[in-house]
Amino acid sequence: MKLKIFSAKSILLHIIIILCFFTTALFLKAQENTSAQAIDKEYTKLIKEATTKPEFLSPLTDYLPQTEGIPTPKDVLGYIAGAPGKLTYYDDIIAYLNSLAEASPHVQVVPIGKTSERREMVIVVVTSESNMEKLSENKKLIAKLADPRIVKTGKEADALVSRIIPSYLLTCNLHSPESGSAEAAMEMAYRLAVDDNPIVKTIRENLVVLIVPSVEPDGHDKHTDWYYKYNQDITDYKKISHVPFWGKYDYHDNNRDMITMSQPEMQNIADVFYEWLPVVVQDNHESVPYLFFSSANGPSSFLPIMDSERNLIAWWEVTQMNAYGMPGVHTHDFGNTSWSPNFMASIASNHNATFHFYETFGNAIANTMEREVSGKRLEKAWYRPIPPYKKVMWSLRNNLNYQITGNLLAEYVVASHKEFFLKNFWKRGFESFTVGKDEPPYAYIIPDKQKDRVDTAFLVNVLLKQKIEVHRAKSEIKVKEGKFPPNSYVVRLDQPYANFVKILLEIQKYPEDALNAYDDCGWTLGLNMGVETVEIKDKAIFDVLVAPVNQPVEAAGEIYGGEAAGAYIINNGTVNNLLTARIRLKGFKVLASEEPFKVKNRDFDAGSLIIPVAGASLGLHKAVESISFGLGLEAYSSKKLPEVKTHDLELPRIAIYHTWSSTQDDGWVRFAFDQLEIPFSMIHKDHIRDGELNNKYDVIVFSNARGRIGADIVNGIDPAHRGPLGFVRSDKFKHLGTPDSCEDITGGMGIKGVYNLQKFVEEGGLLIALQNSIRVPIEYGMIRGIRYYEPSSKFYNPGSLLKSEVVNSKHPAVYGYDKEIAILRRHSGPLLKVPEEMEKYVVVRYAKEGEVCLSGIVKNDNELNGKAAIIDVPSGQGHILLFTFNPFWRDTNHNAYMFVFNSILNFNDLDTGLKH
Repeated sequence: MKLKIFSAKSILLHIIIILCFFTTALFLKAQENTSAQAIDKEYTKLIKEATTKPEFLSPLTDYLPQTEGIPTPKDVLGYIAGAPGKLTYYDDIIAYLNSLAEASPHVQVVPIGKTSERREMVIVVVTSESNMEKLSENKKLIAKLADPRIVKTGKEADALVSRIIPSYLLTCNLHSPESGSAEAAMEMAYRLAVDDNPIVKTIRENLVVLIVPSVEPDGHDKHTDWYYKYNQDITDYKKISHVPFWGKYDYHDNNRDMITMSQPEMQNIADVFYEWLPVVVQDNHESVPYLFFSSANGPSSFLPIMDSERNLIAWWEVTQMNAYGMPGVHTHDFGNTSWSPNFMASIASNHNATFHFYETFGNAIANTMEREVSGKRLEKAWYRPIPPYKKVMWSLRNNLNYQITGNLLAEYVVASHKEFFLKNFWKRGFESFTVGKDEPPYAYIIPDKQKDRVDTAFLVNVLLKQKIEVHRAKSEIKVKEGKFPPNSYVVRLDQPYANFVKILLEIQKYPEDALNAYDDCGWTLGLNMGVETVEIKDKAIFDVLVAPVNQPVEAAGEIYGGEAAGAYIINNGTVNNLLTARIRLKGFKVLASEEPFKVKNRDFDAGSLIIPVAGASLGLHKAVESISFGLGLEAYSSKKLPEVKTHDLELPRIAIYHTWSSTQDDGWVRFAFDQLEIPFSMIHKDHIRDGELNNKYDVIVFSNARGRIGADIVNGIDPAHRGPLGFVRSDKFKHLGTPDSCEDITGGMGIKGVYNLQKFVEEGGLLIALQNSIRVPIEYGMIRGIRYYEPSSKFYNPGSLLKSEVVNSKHPAVYGYDKEIAILRRHSGPLLKVPEEMEKYVVVRYAKEGEVCLSGIVKNDNELNGKAAIIDVPSGQGHILLFTFNPFWRDTNHNAYMFVFNSILNFNDLDTGLKH
């Protein structure tokens, strides 16, 4: 990956550009609020009363304009946006926005799709009346501009740019406790629609502003219910309690879903982007004092002009808000660098637009309270000219004043220089296309007929979701890199999103001397999914006859050999659908081979499914046909049962355990199981404490759980902090209680729960502990001899793909896997010290010698060399399977799923692996 790291010359160039825009600031200062427009005196008075210091207002927010017949938020809700003690339910936000749209020709509310819980997401379109009439034509023009194969020269681009009104997408309330932006969205839409301030008029005339008032409406309503139930009287920030679930699956990780777009909320935002192609996508968050504007502060995979634009917008906002005298406004200093393309706003940077995000000081609730700032954030710096105060009474309205001021300034700089931003948008697509056409690599090939055709199709569909062009070869491909069969997928780089193709498919190499990464550093899709992808540097690939792939693809299932006389065989091949297939074949006997074998020169992996014909009902062939075609599996008919050692695959009863203090990681486990239609029970501390686990479950998957020690996980939320806390639905609080409920989420399973887990295992159950949760069975003596330890402070692995190797190829957990595999592991979570006499239980380990990192970065990897990645420890009649990584990570590492699914399929026969 080519990195763009700022040099002194590039920084100087940025400063020169910023100085050019500073003259605009002087011009703006003379213009502000010169309009004779009527003011809503009551609303204006309430704004000032809710603002705790005069300097927390700006000339853009210290009044509210009034236009007869057009309702303000107060007219509909009964209170101003940002009123003390008021959070607004999603339906009420939409009701206000609809009333605004009905009254103003400058506003439209457009549905964009349903959430996981079937709420309707919307965008609010705000622009001038004349622009409204040209929206359809405008979309066609910018779609044309986005393709450098249509608009081929700068002159052609200039001619088109002069006819386009660019759009600016503002997304709010992605994270549910960061609710200030959802409140601000209402007033923002109103101000943009009616204000005659020259700044706002410029935005309205020269920009189409798109506002998503809440990207996570499900979580917004849960958080709002929780506020009114538990936090309405809280004035001490440290005593705020937090709702345990937001959305159905992904909690805070809803801002890490822009690679696979697994959740409907992200798919809806992507669809908005593809329809409107905004030149900027801005995502408003809440954390640091008082307002941080994102800028480029380290290595990135973006195109250079994009980093420059991010800096330009951020510095314009800092400069102008400093001129207003607003403290705590800064850029640059948000800690680590953002490297991964998985953030929601990166839909822009991945597709040649610019992304921008805010972190505004937020209280999480609507109450005004004293907040304290400490450390370096109090220091004056070149990127923080006016520091925040050490102590401050902070209100929700303060938050809105900062957000709305920054939003309007950012939109103004784009609106007043729209040709500049549109031309750069075209240039990035042109540069991406030109480099892909003229410089190697020229393409990636995804060969046909791979071992796991299901995940091959999944990977291709990820590319298609990203609007990346994919083709299939009409005949055999012959290039310097080798021969590839007909129907292989070809991802050529002579396309507008070539840069993003490389980001997704190449090997990531995070620079050793860069700032620490904010998130994952290695995500190479082929490695993550166990799919072969081949980088092609032979330009002859452009001469290969191909056909475009225009629809999502499916793995082609098939039965070879017709109706079987002896058995049907489905190769393991680490295809995740195997567990689904076994469940669908619940009426039939199914065996698993314990070793690799051959039938008529066809190779089958250990763990392959063998379905005997003898004794089966007459519907067997149709059942096998159904799973083959329905799940993309290849079944082979055999005249007789293969001569290989086998064991029965009994149907398991599965539970997925989550703690109430961290529901995010179990969400990705549940999502994987739900996608594959694997039935399970969702259980929590009360179910574990109740006992009798063997009567209900055969397998318990203990999801990754947060906690520095096992006791944190076992004891759960401290009831002394704010207990009891019931997460249950009621007539008054109808949004609580999903996707799980509990009369009191404080406390944990306790010692009684640990005892019940140990009893469950000893009586024959399988406990699968993922990553950090391994602390519990080790720390509480469920496993003897093995210890966990924390890597040293010199060890660094923020999220990388690691070279690993199968130690015990006979163990069912690794059926179908090759000797060497890529495992995605993040730094969080302990490693294992395994005594010599227990090494026999290690199933998979990280590479014993050489460099461990396959993609990303690992420092001091000697601390990882040879350490256990998966270990199966027998206990009584059952087993405890420990993973020192999380095999269910954000819907990306599909190649790791079968470690768990193999173990579940063979839950009664794990001893077969340990005998060897």
